[in-house]
Formats: sequence, C-alpha cells, structure tokens
Amino acid sequence: MAESRAVRTVLPTAIPALMIALIASHAFFIVRLTARQIAEKLIWEPSAEAKALEKSEEAVKRNFLEGKFDDGLEALGGTVRSQLDPNSVEGMAHRSFWRGTEEGSAAIATALKRE
Repeated sequence: MAESRAVRTVLPTAIPALMIALIASHAFFIVRLTARQIAEKLIWEPSAEAKALEKSEEAVKRNFLEGKFDDGLEALGGTVRSQLDPNSVEGMAHRSFWRGTEEGSAAIATALKRE
C-alpha cells in the first residue's frame, strides 16, 4: 500500500500530540482531585458549618429511629405508624384498597394472548 506524503508528515506529529493531550488531561484530573481532598481536610472538616451539619444529620437519624419524625401524612389525617398498623382505620383502608385481583395483570395477559 502506497503511503502518501501527507500521511508520512502528519502521522509522526499527530501521535505524540495526542499522547501529550491524554497525559495532560489525566494529570489535570489528578491535580484537581488532590487539591479538592486537601481543601476538604484543611478547610471544610474543622469548620463550624461542617460540625453543625453533622449534628443536624445525627438528630434527624436519631429522631427517625425513635419514631419522632414528621412523615408528612399528618396533614392528610394519618401517620406512617397508622398506615403500618393493621388494626387502625387507615391501615384497614389501605389493605382493602389493594385486596382483590390485579387489573394490570389481566390486561397484560390479554395483550400477550393476542401476540
């Protein structure tokens, strides 16, 4: 196969240029990651904001585990506990709503029979 003069001229310069670009982009990612880690360790972790955020997250987790959480259902007249309790009125309504045959499975079965 005959090589053209352009290929012989461009190829030796293009491959090193592409390798330099690849190495430079990877070096940039490594430098950026290192700078971010150093900044986080030196600036963010000892800050008052980070400590306040950590305390807030711990309080939310503690309240959730103790059952003292706002589940957003109180405005609708119920709570998560009432939805999970089978003896409560809301729990019985939830169970009876989902009892019975599933409408979607019948539609899927009829669609599959046609194919």
